[in-house]
Amino acid sequence: MPMFGWRAVFLVGLVPALIAIYVRMHLKEPILWQRKKQRQQELIAKKENGT
Repeated sequence: MPMFGWRAVFLVGLVPALIAIYVRMHLKEPILWQRKKQRQQELIAKKENGT
């Protein structure tokens, strides 16, 4: 490992970060989460409109 130094450690840490970014961008949110989020937005809109 001393032959590669900090570059090897950087690459080892970079791989999981790139995988996490890829998964985050391509994984869809569960339907129940989307419905809950939509319901919350509807309630906030109703509260702001006063209805």
